[in-house]
Amino acid sequence: MDISELTPENNPLASPQRETAGAQTFEKYEYQYHWALCKLIEAHENLEDYVIFVELHEDVLFATSTDIKKAEFEFTQIKNINSSPFTVNKLIKPPSNQNSQSILGKMLLGIKGKPFVSKLKHLDLVLTCGYNLNLKENKKDYKLTTITLNDIDEKCLQEIQDGINKELDNYPLPKSLRFIKSELPTESFQDTTNGKLMRLLDKISPKSKWSPLTIYRVLIDDLHRKGTVSNNYLNWKDTIKTKGIT
Repeated sequence: MDISELTPENNPLASPQRETAGAQTFEKYEYQYHWALCKLIEAHENLEDYVIFVELHEDVLFATSTDIKKAEFEFTQIKNINSSPFTVNKLIKPPSNQNSQSILGKMLLGIKGKPFVSKLKHLDLVLTCGYNLNLKENKKDYKLTTITLNDIDEKCLQEIQDGINKELDNYPLPKSLRFIKSELPTESFQDTTNGKLMRLLDKISPKSKWSPLTIYRVLIDDLHRKGTVSNNYLNWKDTIKTKGIT
């Protein structure tokens, strides 16, 4: 190595940083917003009607219709975690030395006793690191990116249920619960999102002169702006207007 490159004359800021947590936290939040944008892009390609919200009850809330009478809800918690795949213990064990819920307990607490439970289509825990859960005999040879309760071995499922019962006072696992390994990469996820958007634009209007980068900036900015709104709205149309993207 040429040590001359490390001299202050080349870059006086080239020394180890005292704190990097802020940058890491921002990246985790950005990952959630880009996951939401990818969900929006996929929904726009496949559905005629939808609403997507960020930071409303969950990290991402997807409604299958703008018509409240028809809408079903998908609640998604997204964690960009650089670790080994999650085991049962990691799902149901609260963080050490902290007075808080486990990752799964906190998610279930968010829907417990809420009026929208009857319209809950999916409750998804999305992890970048994936899962290491025992599956039923006929599913063991598959590498599933989406694991439902019906895919999990009975003993393993009972272990999860016992942990949640202890934490949330005998709360049954909802059938809508799914464990998903994120397919959005942890690095260069902005480029992946842009690629999805370009493919969508080429599909719906191949001869257009729209700028995918400009559309991306408008959409991600709108998600950022609406994601910071913390007010509650009693009217469905006001909720869509202020918090949602259709």
